[in-house]
Amino acid sequence: MQSSGLGQSRTSRSPRPNRARTDLDRRGRLAKDERLRLRSCIDALRLGMKVGDVNQRRRRVTIKDVAREAGVASATVSNWINERRISPGTSAIVAAAAARLGYRPSGLARSMRGHPTSILGLIVPSVTNHSMPAIVRGAEDKASEAGYLLFVSNIDRDWEKALEHTLAMIDHDVDGLAYAFSVATPADPAVKAAREAGVPVGLLLPSRAGSDQVASVVLDNASAMDDAADHLWGLGHRRVGYVSMTASTNSGPERLTSLRLALRARGGDVPDDFVYIDDVSGPRFTDYEAIECGRRGAAFLLSKPDRPTAICAVTDLLAVGFLQAARELGFRVPEDVSIVGFDDLAVARVASPPLTTLAVPGYALGQTLIDVLLEAARADGSGHGVGSGTPHTTHVVSATLVARGSTGPVPERAHNARRGRRRPSASPKGVASV
Repeated sequence: MQSSGLGQSRTSRSPRPNRARTDLDRRGRLAKDERLRLRSCIDALRLGMKVGDVNQRRRRVTIKDVAREAGVASATVSNWINERRISPGTSAIVAAAAARLGYRPSGLARSMRGHPTSILGLIVPSVTNHSMPAIVRGAEDKASEAGYLLFVSNIDRDWEKALEHTLAMIDHDVDGLAYAFSVATPADPAVKAAREAGVPVGLLLPSRAGSDQVASVVLDNASAMDDAADHLWGLGHRRVGYVSMTASTNSGPERLTSLRLALRARGGDVPDDFVYIDDVSGPRFTDYEAIECGRRGAAFLLSKPDRPTAICAVTDLLAVGFLQAARELGFRVPEDVSIVGFDDLAVARVASPPLTTLAVPGYALGQTLIDVLLEAARADGSGHGVGSGTPHTTHVVSATLVARGSTGPVPERAHNARRGRRRPSASPKGVASV
């Protein structure tokens, strides 16, 4: 009977909870919550927030939150956001409440009500392009200084994608669109679409062609190539070659024309058989391929019996490739052939010998591009769009010749100079001959 009672007692009693398991689960949940909190704190610190602001930032502050904080109706906050009639005192109260909560109006909602979004778009041909990082940095810094966010779009030299990305940015109601270098010309569908939609446009053009049709920044190729011609002419070079590629569809031809005009003004020229243009292009064109273009150019031009004594390359990368191949073929730089590049990339300074080049101020180009874009936006009275009658501004930016070790006197003059240095010096003792 006792055992039966004990058995009955055991079956009627509810199972005792496993305290160890419960505590473990509770600690696991707490640990998970702590990890989430710490992760939020880390994210907040990366964004420059205070840790105490994290919980507030997890949920977007709404108009109702601001109204509750300010002690006013939601409609009053809406009137304040949309700059409708509201008393100065109430406006100050709402503004203070919004600031305390960190409230920011929805950009998309404001744009639907006719307000600017404070967003600019920049479309670039390729983020791997050697000149793009400095340009994008300059553009982003200038946009931020003016109170705008800059959205950068990479099209990998796919010109159809340029139109797609333009239409997407138009749909998101950007306040302006900038196009860098060979992405577009004023006649291209992407630029046409933006202008027809009334969006301000600014172009960074590699040549002056079409620069009078739209607000633009132009690199002064004519002045740059004149400086290169003057430098080489002063060193005695009369046989000057040129190396380019079909990927440089705009800047390449203009730089060749400018170099020819500059040399003709001095009594020289660039004959057709001293011009090498490599037929290479494509959406995934790389820096390595540009260097290979320069190497092929060296093999072509330096194999001629009456070869050039100096060459100008459309970019530093081609110039470096030319320099490498020239040395492999047994030519000394600059004793046998002088080389001038264009851009002043980091590789120009570490080449052996360091490369004489035309330095392009990429950061300044990016800043000036945003300047002309904002000028175009201000030119329209509504502040949102550029009509066909808007005056167009063209800013010209110059490159600067940087003379380094890859250029020297024409070979005949260098040979005579070496022979002259071997003769006994007539200078007084202790004074070096130059």
